[in-house]
Amino acid sequence: MSSYSNGNLHRNTSYLSRCLPDRGERFHAVVGTSPFTSYYSEGRLTELLAWANEHFDRVDVFVPDTPTVWTLEAGGYVPEVAARKTSRQVRHLNNKIGRAREAVGTVANRLGLLPWTQVARLDRYAASEQRCRNAFATDREFQLECLAATDDVLQNRRREGHEPSHDQRLGAVDYLMAELPLILYGPELFDVQTSTFVYHRSLRLFERIFSGDFSIGPSTGQHFVIAQQLAEPVGSLSREAA
Repeated sequence: MSSYSNGNLHRNTSYLSRCLPDRGERFHAVVGTSPFTSYYSEGRLTELLAWANEHFDRVDVFVPDTPTVWTLEAGGYVPEVAARKTSRQVRHLNNKIGRAREAVGTVANRLGLLPWTQVARLDRYAASEQRCRNAFATDREFQLECLAATDDVLQNRRREGHEPSHDQRLGAVDYLMAELPLILYGPELFDVQTSTFVYHRSLRLFERIFSGDFSIGPSTGQHFVIAQQLAEPVGSLSREAA
């Protein structure tokens, strides 16, 4: 299993506790999801939320609603089709998240649903996103890595036979710019001591950001955990919680 914490990469194959903030600092977590990713089954969401509920005081489940539309448009779908496909998948994902929250049993005060449209209204979000965009405009290595990550996403989001143009690739980067503030600046956005972003897989982009390769980096108290590599501990923790 692995996690990224305060700009340093930590690897450990035995104990989940060594891949997370200290117990006294585990205040907030954001569980990232994706409407078109099969990883987020109802069972796996339930396990992830049970694990997060066990380890953190507050948990938000992030759903990239509008940014997913931008990605589909960059993949060759007309805006109406992109919006319709996204709406259907987001509704399906939200239903699964709702049932997972109910299964964990702490819906009222511990596990919140956090669509991007709500994130975008946070007081410090606009400034955080602008920091990411400034880095994209001025840091050539960061820009290239963002485009590579975007190309990876578009491989599975584009219309059959469509080859995204350079302008469409740049448009698809908006998805990253929308999500990166949550991955890098959670403590500032949510006014917490620490924030841990949980995602279903790593990207070289994330590894390089947290390793200090670019002009942009995570704020103090920001952590990153790869959900796929927590599968065994998550199952154990959810059974203990039950």
